[in-house]
Amino acid sequence: MKNILENFQLNLHNLMNHISIKQKTYIKAIFTNELDQQ
Repeated sequence: MKNILENFQLNLHNLMNHISIKQKTYIKAIFTNELDQQ
């Protein structure tokens, strides 16, 4: 049971990292577009 919980926490942690990386890339792209248009 402990292993299942640890795996779940690890997967959740990896998912959160993946989401934050995608969000950073997305925000950076929007910001770059804003600068390009000025």
